[in-house]
This record gives sequence, C-alpha cells and structure tokens, in this order.
Amino acid sequence: MVVTNEYIAKSRITRWRNWLIQAIQKFFRPVKTHDYSQSANGSDYVFEKVAGESRKGYMTAQKRGVKIGDRVLLLQKGKLEEYYIQELNYYSSPNDMWIALLMKLNL
Repeated sequence: MVVTNEYIAKSRITRWRNWLIQAIQKFFRPVKTHDYSQSANGSDYVFEKVAGESRKGYMTAQKRGVKIGDRVLLLQKGKLEEYYIQELNYYSSPNDMWIALLMKLNL
C-alpha cells in the first residue's frame, strides 16, 4: 500500500507542476503588439465595431503568431487606437487567417 500512495502523491505533484508551468507560460509571456496603423481597412484587414458597443470590435486579418492577450494598433479616423485581443479564432484554411474580438484600451 505504501508504494501505491507514494505513486499517487508523485503523480499529483507532477500534474500540478506541469499545470503550473503551462499557466506561467500562458499568462506571463511577453505581450506582442501588432501594428496595423499603416495598413488599409478593407484590403489588408477588416475591422467592424460591435453594434451598441463603443469599445469593442471584430477584426479579421491574415498573420501568424497572433494570440489572445496581444495588442493591435489601428488608425481610426486619423487617430491611433490600441486594442486588446479578448477572443481569437483561426480559420482552418488559410491557417494563418483569424478573427478576433478586440477591446479598446485607453492611450
């Protein structure tokens, strides 16, 4: 019985350690900023505000390496705006195309 309890304890510690490492990598990774301020809405990307929401919008673009938590810079009506990627889904084809729900940050 001692061997079984020792195995269970080591297994739980290993699972906990693996979970902790993944959490640290996910939540404490450097935040990337993707600059679309020199790109054209409608051809390089598409950005549309969410109806009834002044701080949210959906953006579709094609670029690898974009992740939840990253920032996006857009030029809207001549003003630089920064957004936070709140939700993100990649398309299956092409696999570098994505759609994201963006939340506007105060600059």
